[in-house]
Amino acid sequence: MGAPDLGELLTERREEIVSRFVAEVQRKNLPPRRVSRSLLVDHIPKFLDEIVAESTRLRIVRMRRDAVDTRETARRHGEQRWNLGYDLEALIREYGVLRHCILETAKVAGTPLSIDDFDVLAECLSVGVAEAATEYIKYRDEQFNAQRANVEFLAEAGQLLSSSLDYRSTLSRLTALRAASRGLLRGASGRPRGR
Repeated sequence: MGAPDLGELLTERREEIVSRFVAEVQRKNLPPRRVSRSLLVDHIPKFLDEIVAESTRLRIVRMRRDAVDTRETARRHGEQRWNLGYDLEALIREYGVLRHCILETAKVAGTPLSIDDFDVLAECLSVGVAEAATEYIKYRDEQFNAQRANVEFLAEAGQLLSSSLDYRSTLSRLTALRAASRGLLRGASGRPRGR
């Protein structure tokens, strides 16, 4: 039997990697206050499983260089971090922390990783950070658009109220304005963020 590889390391030392990850992101003050351990762990185990799957697949067939599809897990991670109140920099830095925790665990365990293992890890982390950041930005932009639509509605409503003394006409125009603003908000989630 050969030396352990990346897949075996991530499988056998998963809890150690996850514990290092949680301790390190807390030490660096990346998460917002009062975020529980379970929320910090979030999709990390599934993401590690996807790296294991890619490592295993590449050991069998080295011809295809695309990374395993980590996009959905990374997107859910980005969305979850947005809802917890993370800032974008902290989300991106988490992927660097995860890389460091994996490599530190390999070092402590005496598990030498091959160039192929490093390549798999780098590719999965690159795809992960790109997809998580994209999803985070999507939710940020949706909330921004919803807030902008609300401000525009309030500005127009204020203008209507201050410019008209005709109650019925003003009420009719406000109702139409409100219906139009609701149509603008349908595409935006408008979900509150945690902090």
